[in-house]
Amino acid sequence: MNTFRVASVDSISLQMLNLKLPNGRFLIPTPQTSSGRVTGSVLSTYHEEQFNANLDDHLGSRDSLLGKFFFAHAPLFSALAGSNFGVPASLPGFGTLVNVDNRVLSVQEIHTFNPALDYGVESETAEMRA
Repeated sequence: MNTFRVASVDSISLQMLNLKLPNGRFLIPTPQTSSGRVTGSVLSTYHEEQFNANLDDHLGSRDSLLGKFFFAHAPLFSALAGSNFGVPASLPGFGTLVNVDNRVLSVQEIHTFNPALDYGVESETAEMRA
């Protein structure tokens, strides 16, 4: 095992190294292998709420209006923060909270000129925030 001596440790760093979580574990765990790696498990959470609405209305004998709206709110807590975003995972205790929101709106108007000819205009917008 490789060891090294340190002349002094910054007082804030020392406090963080000695800080315990409510469950009694250390905020920064002690390496458990000779390579200095830490193993453990921490709870990550994900919850999604969705809402969907559809509208179909005949505006007259030749016109129809159709609309769709989709909404989703999905908070994600990643206990090993970087692992969800393509970078190495962080230590337990330094998780990341990400709120992912999706919205999609689609509106379509269809006009019937005669039984053999329809004309439709459609507009869509989508938004995703994280």
